[in-house]
Amino acid sequence: GNILGAEQSGHINTIGYDLYVRLLTEAVEEIRSFERDPDKHVNYRANRWLDPLIDLGLSASIPDMWIQSLSIRLNIYQRMARVSQMNEVGELSYELLDRFGKLPEAVDNLFYVLRIRCLAREARFESIVRSADWITLRHAEPIGSARLILEKILPGGVSIGHQQIHLHIEHESNRVEDNGWQKKLISLLEQVIEFQHKAFALLGPGD
Repeated sequence: GNILGAEQSGHINTIGYDLYVRLLTEAVEEIRSFERDPDKHVNYRANRWLDPLIDLGLSASIPDMWIQSLSIRLNIYQRMARVSQMNEVGELSYELLDRFGKLPEAVDNLFYVLRIRCLAREARFESIVRSADWITLRHAEPIGSARLILEKILPGGVSIGHQQIHLHIEHESNRVEDNGWQKKLISLLEQVIEFQHKAFALLGPGD
């Protein structure tokens, strides 16, 4: 693919190609250092990003008025807990729609949380927690030199710290179908994942 597309080239023009490549190199080397010597890094050793904490304050459940059988509800919860890929989220959602009809809002919220969990795991975030005005995403490793590039790539309303990304969501709707902060959060995660993929593709495999 075109690693340095039009949008990416715009970021390079903003900060300069030499600085861009140097920052990109440093960011990837920092990630590799965790993989080469994980004992030096508590966060990586704990692998908390494999089971990220997702706390978005959404009402997410399977209502007993929608599926009355407790055993069926428990089975679905168990299947949801095993979901690890985005395509699995879609397949299970379509299955429930076919079996039980239109998904209640609380079930839509469940599937949204599953999508966020899959993306968070791929992007190596340990936790994503929503408060009144912000969503805080805590990464498994320090963001380091990637910060300057991410500040150019990510949209307005985002601030980046040492190990956290903060998404401003004040006065945004709490309904998934309204495409408020929920859509912004998914977009942010996808952009971080895209940046990570391009960084590794640009610099090639490690030794």
